[in-house]
Amino acid sequence: MRFTFTKEERLKSKKLIEELFSNKTFVQNSVIRIYFKQVTLDCAYQAQFAFAVPKKLFQHATDRNRLKRLMRESVRLQKPMLTQILQENNKQVILLLSYHAKSLHHFQEVDEAVTKLLKKVINELH
Repeated sequence: MRFTFTKEERLKSKKLIEELFSNKTFVQNSVIRIYFKQVTLDCAYQAQFAFAVPKKLFQHATDRNRLKRLMRESVRLQKPMLTQILQENNKQVILLLSYHAKSLHHFQEVDEAVTKLLKKVINELH
């Protein structure tokens, strides 16, 4: 499996994003909060992702973009494990990763947080 993050895997539908927030099912730790919902998608992928960093916490766009890039990279590395488990259980899911720590973290810390939370999401979907 290629470790890529394609355009079709990005969650862009306003309707699905509103559905995600209306459900309010999430897991979180001190760095990241992941909103998730099991749905039926029209695409070939098992999961679609969106990333958010609040402007209220990070006024500079460069900081927000850097944090989103770190979260995307972490998801890209964890994606094969996630899609394999979702395929085995024949499930499709939408995920929104929201960074809510008040300070900038390094990739290692963000990666650990994303890895732990994705495992929690998988456990909650079972």
